[in-house]
Amino acid sequence: MSQVDLEVVIPAYNEQDRIGRTLARIREYYETQDYTWRCSVVSDGSTDDTVKIAQEFSQADERFRTLSYEKNRGKGYAVRFGML
Repeated sequence: MSQVDLEVVIPAYNEQDRIGRTLARIREYYETQDYTWRCSVVSDGSTDDTVKIAQEFSQADERFRTLSYEKNRGKGYAVRFGML
């Protein structure tokens, strides 16, 4: 995807129970806007199915991407990782 107007970074740690609904709501809202956007989910060492669920969104919609790393490093690290 080329340059976007808005990048949403979602730090996530073991969010399998709500990440799907959250991403669906994000898509629903931003599809009504007249600017381009992308959503990056950064798994902060999740040990559940957070990455799997986020990857399903990434595969179905190029505006979503999933980033992850194994060790939990905290929300600030996850946001920085997603921004860079």
